[in-house]
Amino acid sequence: MTPEERQARREARRQWLDSRQAETGLPMAGIPGPDDRRRLSPEERQRLRRDVHEAGREFYPRDSRRPEGPEGPPPGSARPPRQP
Repeated sequence: MTPEERQARREARRQWLDSRQAETGLPMAGIPGPDDRRRLSPEERQRLRRDVHEAGREFYPRDSRRPEGPEGPPPGSARPPRQP
């Protein structure tokens, strides 16, 4: 795909999105427009990163990521235990 074709497709998509937005009267979901977007301060960025990290730890606790019994990994795991 040439750069001209890519630009034409991008422009057609933008026009389609604009027409859809005009029909509904609501902004399209997803990436906010340049008016709605703002830079995060370093403190806000750090707090957001920490919150996301904590949420990930809550949903995927370290203990339950790869449960292993006394006989080794559970059956059907990705690879067999290494033989010495």
